[in-house]
Amino acid sequence: MNAADEKSRIYAMGIAVSDLNVSAAFYRDVIGMEETLALNLSNMDEIVLDFPNGGPRLVLMQFKDGKDRNLSRLPVKLVFSFDDPTDAARRIREAGYPVVREPGPSEELGGAILGFARDPDGYLLEIVPAH
Repeated sequence: MNAADEKSRIYAMGIAVSDLNVSAAFYRDVIGMEETLALNLSNMDEIVLDFPNGGPRLVLMQFKDGKDRNLSRLPVKLVFSFDDPTDAARRIREAGYPVVREPGPSEELGGAILGFARDPDGYLLEIVPAH
C-alpha cells in the first residue's frame, strides 16, 4: 500500500504563540473556534481549538524554556473559510488586529473572494468564503 491509497488528512496544525491566553481568546472569540483541550506539558503549555463543524484542529503552543523565540511575522499562513468573509474581517479589526487586505475579488484567482489579516503574533490569516 502506498501513501496515496491511505485515507490521510491534516488532523491538527500547531503554532508557537507568545501569550497562550491572548491567542486562545482571539481564535475563540474572534475566529469562532472552541477550546477543547488544555495541556500542561513539561516543555510547553498547549490549548487545542476546534471548529464546531469539524475540520483540522489548531494547537496553540507556548514554550516554557525561556528561550527567546522569534514569533513575529513568521512565514506561516492559516486559511480560514467563513460564511461572511467581510464580517470576519470586521471582527478581526474590531478586536484590534490588522486586516491587511479587505475581502474582495482577486483578479489573480479569477475573481474569487479573498482577504488577509494578522493574528496576535503576526501569523498571516487568509480569509475566504465557505463554499
